[in-house]
Amino acid sequence: MAQNPWLKSPPRREAVADFDGDGRRDRAVFRVNGESYAVLVLGGDGQVRRLGEARPRVELANMELGVLAPGIHRTFCSRRESDEAGCRPTVTLKAPGVVVTTFEAAQIVYFWNGTAFDVAALSD
Repeated sequence: MAQNPWLKSPPRREAVADFDGDGRRDRAVFRVNGESYAVLVLGGDGQVRRLGEARPRVELANMELGVLAPGIHRTFCSRRESDEAGCRPTVTLKAPGVVVTTFEAAQIVYFWNGTAFDVAALSD
């Protein structure tokens, strides 16, 4: 079995919560692979899920991971006029979400939708 290249580097930041609602503690981490970075959830069940990937990694020093509590949260779409397809004004988290904050204070949340992780922009 080939080793996951994202697991070779040490975590850059981390957040801990039960992100997938299975009753086990998970860890969300930034990992670097070459010039890219990814947000991974290392599941309490041993499963590794890559939530997002971006370039360049130079911005990683100015990014943070956090935990968003379950509940209904307004998205970036609710703060502006939008007719974009798929733009939802709120997201409902049944389990804690993984929040990624950039140096510009933009935020996205990765959240468990019952079968997989989904993503929504909270601010831009």
